[in-house]
Amino acid sequence: LSAAIELFFATDDPKYKDFFLPIITEQINPNTKGKKKNAVAPVNFSSNIPTILRIYDYLDPKTQAKVDAAIPAYVENLMKSGSDNPYGVPITGAGWAGNGTVINTSYNLYLVWQKYPDLVDPEKILQGLNYLFGCHPYSNVSFVTAVGVNTKNVAYGNNRADYTVIPGGIVPGLIVKNPDFLENKDDYPFHWGENECCINTAPQYVRYVLGCMEVAEFLNK
Repeated sequence: LSAAIELFFATDDPKYKDFFLPIITEQINPNTKGKKKNAVAPVNFSSNIPTILRIYDYLDPKTQAKVDAAIPAYVENLMKSGSDNPYGVPITGAGWAGNGTVINTSYNLYLVWQKYPDLVDPEKILQGLNYLFGCHPYSNVSFVTAVGVNTKNVAYGNNRADYTVIPGGIVPGLIVKNPDFLENKDDYPFHWGENECCINTAPQYVRYVLGCMEVAEFLNK
């Protein structure tokens, strides 16, 4: 499904839209009467909102209205996810630290702000970037290697036997240890849940930063 959407935007070939549009529409408007055994499940807005908003303009008015009606509750849940701390972002991570959640939650807020600017304070979108760059508990170290004055010196990189650093790599961040102790070791990279740079986080971070640049430009007008 994701591949078909990307191919449509890359090639403008309608055959890809003809493939993904009925699937997304059925997920948002499931036909529960006489539903086939293997029919697609109703959409989970929290996990599919980036995809839905990307193709929003291609949805029919009925489906758009259903998305519109669901967005306020979705935004409310996003806001609650960072309401238990002064940083305004969801701090998670019992076995794997939560910077990926910070990035994706903040990026989803950006996507909503683009389509529904009255529902999202643009300053809220930037809080995730502030957190990644050092405004977080435990230390003021930037979780993006080689970005910031005080940044990660070692990370769990491509060579696990060495103390390596990958410029632009994003470490997972703060592990939550019982009962409520936050940790991110800066002198020992082999706690993979704290300091492993994963390739999938890099493009997520890049698209989020591009969104933040748009927000900053808007705020500075």
